[in-house]
Amino acid sequence: MEGGAGMETRARQKKIPGRQDKLEAGDKIGETELTASRHANTEGEIGLEKILKELREFRKENNEKLVDIKEDLNSTNKRIEEAEDRITEAEEQIKQTGEVLIELLKLQTQLENKLTDQEGRSRWDNFRIYGVPENSKNCSSTITFVEKLLKDGLHLDPSTELHIQRAHRALAPKPTDSARPRSIVVKFLSFKTKEDILGQVWRKGGLMWHNA
Repeated sequence: MEGGAGMETRARQKKIPGRQDKLEAGDKIGETELTASRHANTEGEIGLEKILKELREFRKENNEKLVDIKEDLNSTNKRIEEAEDRITEAEEQIKQTGEVLIELLKLQTQLENKLTDQEGRSRWDNFRIYGVPENSKNCSSTITFVEKLLKDGLHLDPSTELHIQRAHRALAPKPTDSARPRSIVVKFLSFKTKEDILGQVWRKGGLMWHNA
C-alpha cells in the first residue's frame, strides 16, 4: 500500500509540470488577447480622436460659413433699407411734384381765363370797317384815313376828336383785285366814343365812301 501511494504521488508530481505548461500557454494567450485588446482600444481611441478632430474642423468651417452668411445678410438688409428709404423719398418727391403740378395747372387755367377776358375787353374798343377797297387809302397813315372816312361818311364836324389809338388792315394776305378787300380794324381809346360812332353808323344804315 505504501508502495502504491508513493507511485501515485510520483505520478501526480509528474503531471504537475504539464498543467503548468498549459497555464503558461493560457497566460500567454491571455496576454496576447490583452495586447490585442489594448491595441484595438488604442486604434479606437485614435479613430475617435480623428473623428472628433474632423467634427471640430467641420464645425469650425460651418461657423465661418455662418459668419460669412450673416455678414452677407446684414449687408443685404442694409442695402434693402437704403433702397426702401430712397423709394420712400422718391415717392414723397413725386407726390409733392404732383401737387405742385396740379397747382400750376390751376394757375395756368386762371391766367388763360384772365387773358381771354382781357383780350375780350380789349376788343370792346375795336371797330371793324368792311368793304373799303385795298387801294383807297390816300393818306399818310391808316389812322388819318379812317378819321377822314368816319367824319366824311357820318358828316361829323372836322374838329371832332375820335381818339383812335390804332388802325390797320386785318392780318391776312392781300387779296387779288377781284376778291373781297380785307376789313379795317380800328381801336378807339374810349369805349364810349366807339359806341357813339357805331350808333351813328347804324342809324345811317352804313358808311359811304366816295358814294360807293
